[in-house]
Amino acid sequence: MKWQEWIFKKRRHLTTGRKYRFKHKIVLAAYLSSQFIWFAALFALLAMDFMTEAVLALTALKVLSHLLVSKLCMIRLREKKLLLFFPFIELFSMLFNTILFFINIFVKQPKWK
Repeated sequence: MKWQEWIFKKRRHLTTGRKYRFKHKIVLAAYLSSQFIWFAALFALLAMDFMTEAVLALTALKVLSHLLVSKLCMIRLREKKLLLFFPFIELFSMLFNTILFFINIFVKQPKWK
């Protein structure tokens, strides 16, 4: 699958969000919002040099807990290679989904015949 085909497919998947149950929409929005808040707070606190050791310890705890959950999921799905990219996947996913969300608002996809 080419990169452009994958983006088109991902945009199409994001358009189905209006069919989700309300509680699932809330959970997904809360997760994305919490990611943005976490990274914004992390960068702000590190830039202000505020309790750097505590901030880094909490960040390490967050990364390790996500790593553990992801590793358990990957074992279950028999995936071995993806764990190396784990730290970047969360940030990429957050930014990419947000960009595609706004693209879908302003650029409408063609309707199926």
